[in-house]
Amino acid sequence: MKIQRKILLAATLPVLIIGIIGIIAIRDVSINIIKTEVRNHLITATQSRKAHIETFLDEYKELTLTVSTGIPFQNMVDENIDYTVRAEQCYLRIKSIIKAHKEISRIRVLDKEGRVVTSSHQDIGFDHSKDDIFLKGAEEIFISDLHISKFTGKPVLSISAPILLEDQFSGVLVINYDAEEELFKAITATTGLGETGETYLVNKDGYMITPSRFVEDAVLTRRLNSFTRNRLLISFIGR
Repeated sequence: MKIQRKILLAATLPVLIIGIIGIIAIRDVSINIIKTEVRNHLITATQSRKAHIETFLDEYKELTLTVSTGIPFQNMVDENIDYTVRAEQCYLRIKSIIKAHKEISRIRVLDKEGRVVTSSHQDIGFDHSKDDIFLKGAEEIFISDLHISKFTGKPVLSISAPILLEDQFSGVLVINYDAEEELFKAITATTGLGETGETYLVNKDGYMITPSRFVEDAVLTRRLNSFTRNRLLISFIGR
């Protein structure tokens, strides 16, 4: 009888082992499926935010180009018109644009030498002749890196566009867009991220340029280490 029990136990043991291995394998497959689903969900959420940001930037570029072709801004760089007359006309138009667009925090006009000739702030006469906002904006629409405005203290994107008179380059229009009004709201929305997920933008130097859900005052102060940046880059390219 004891011999039969030993034989039965010996015969049953491989089945139990196979059963345990099968359970572990099923569990691993389930975990991998869950990980894949979560990953795909997060990718979808991130891509949605990316699309929102691209939409905002396209709208900002279009608005900047439209304003740059306005008569008050063309007149502002026309030296044949009395300066006082053109400056007053342009300043009134600047005020009306800022009032109509809450995302705009600052507007200025640079002459063809790169000097500020009129502005919504106290920077008339400032020289930007060596800055990208003038040099690149003189050729085509240009979007600067996100930075903190010296005049408003807010994180902004500066977008510049050439001002043409009779198809000749005559100056540059620069508009500052307040990132807190639309861009930050789009990227930091927590919908679809649960309680522990977040999305944020990082500049070429590795600094966060949008707020963090978990780190206070992260914009342009929090820098990701090179290992994390490389992992993010590899992950992004892999998609």
